[in-house]
Amino acid sequence: MFPAAAALRLDEVRTALVEFAKHKNLLGLDVAQYNPDKDPDGSGAGRLVDLLVEALSARLEALTAPAADTAAGSAEVSSSETSA
Repeated sequence: MFPAAAALRLDEVRTALVEFAKHKNLLGLDVAQYNPDKDPDGSGAGRLVDLLVEALSARLEALTAPAADTAAGSAEVSSSETSA
């Protein structure tokens, strides 16, 4: 987040980052513009860490979910092929 009139709100950044993180083609991400001198109590850092944990957790879930979905889809195809 960068404080400016047209800046994204934290909830908007969270929603976008979680969606980006779910894509298998994402190879990396970079945190830029964090200045600890402007965050003397560390609350901004805490929000940033929470945001990254949420996004990376969503990525892990997205990367493991298709394997289960694919297996279920294969089982459906196999059973429909055998009943035909």
